[in-house]
Amino acid sequence: MMEIAVKENLRFRHALRKAVQADHDATERVFARFDQEGTRHLSWFLAAQRAGLWALYESCGNRDRLLCGPALIDLIERLDFDLAIEDVRPRSLEPDCVLDCLAVDYLVLGSRLGTEAIRRKHFAEVPREQIPTYFLAGSDGRLWKKHCDALDGIAPGSSRARRIFEDTRKGFALFERAAAAQDSPG
Repeated sequence: MMEIAVKENLRFRHALRKAVQADHDATERVFARFDQEGTRHLSWFLAAQRAGLWALYESCGNRDRLLCGPALIDLIERLDFDLAIEDVRPRSLEPDCVLDCLAVDYLVLGSRLGTEAIRRKHFAEVPREQIPTYFLAGSDGRLWKKHCDALDGIAPGSSRARRIFEDTRKGFALFERAAAAQDSPG
C-alpha cells in the first residue's frame, strides 16, 4: 500500500481505497446473490449486515473515537427492527481482533453508498413504508468528509497507515464471515 501511495503520489485515503479494492470486491461477490436476485434473499442480507456491523462495533478498540458511532448504532437498531418484522434472528459473530476506529469508520461510512445503490435498484417502486428501515438511513456527507480529512492526515508510510490498511482488510473479512454464518440465502 505504501508503495502505491509513493509511486502514484496519493494521499492515504486514495491509497487505502486502491489497496483494499480486492478485499472490497471479494466481499461484494459474497453479497452478489442478493444484489442479483433481490428481495428473495432479503432476510439473509439483513442478518449478515446486522452480524457484520455488530462485529465491527464490538471490535473497535476505542468506540469514543468512532466518527460513525451514532450512525452505526442507528443502523444496528434499524436492522433489529427489520429482522423482527421478518421474524429472523441473525447468527452473531464474535470478532477475533481489535480494529482501528478509522478502519471501522471507513467500512461503515463507505457502505452507506452501496446501500443507497441497492435501495434504488431493488426498492425504487416500493412505497417508502414498505422499505426496510436499514435502506432508509441515508448517508451524511459532512461525516464522510470529516472521515476523509482524518484519513488524509495519516502519513501513508506510517505504522498507523499500515494498521488501518490491515484492519480494513480484517473488517471486510468480518462481513464475509457474517454472511457465511447466516442461514443459506437459497
